[in-house]
Amino acid sequence: MLQPLDELRSQIETDLVGLFIVTKAFGPLLGVDPNLVGPPGRIVNMSSIGGKLRQPFAAAYIASKHGVEGFTGALRRELKIYGIHVSAVAPGVVDTPIWDKVQKLKGRYDDTPYEEPFNRGVAVMVVAGKQHGLSTAAVARVIWQALTEKHPKLRYRPASHPILEHGVLMALPQKVIDRGLGRFIGLNRKVP
Repeated sequence: MLQPLDELRSQIETDLVGLFIVTKAFGPLLGVDPNLVGPPGRIVNMSSIGGKLRQPFAAAYIASKHGVEGFTGALRRELKIYGIHVSAVAPGVVDTPIWDKVQKLKGRYDDTPYEEPFNRGVAVMVVAGKQHGLSTAAVARVIWQALTEKHPKLRYRPASHPILEHGVLMALPQKVIDRGLGRFIGLNRKVP
């Protein structure tokens, strides 16, 4: 709720508008141009567990990845006429340098009702990313699989803890997740 609008715009421009621009630019080379010969190409879009699981305090990122999920599904259906397969790779938590940037956000919402839950949420996510995150090499292997296997999946979900990250969390009702997060990081009602 407090995230600056320019961050939302930047995230959407990078993750969603940029994806649209690149797809349009390379579409002809992938098989949309009937004058080119050869087998159709493939498109593999990078999504995230965030595209399905909606973590608080990351609204811009979550919105962009949710958009990537929708864009990928619609594009897959549109490009079927050309034989171009479109997949999404939606990893769980990945161990990358992004967690150093996230760590620096601690204190961002001090002196607001979000101070405690935001700082606790940042701490939890940084530990999860750095200590339990999937390696980038593992994600790269899944991307390669999506590009090369004979019968690609619609969505790939690499994760360090797939049962927890993509199984349990996706199967739970949203209200249960809301209550659990509320208790865990302190998002229960504080303001009358």
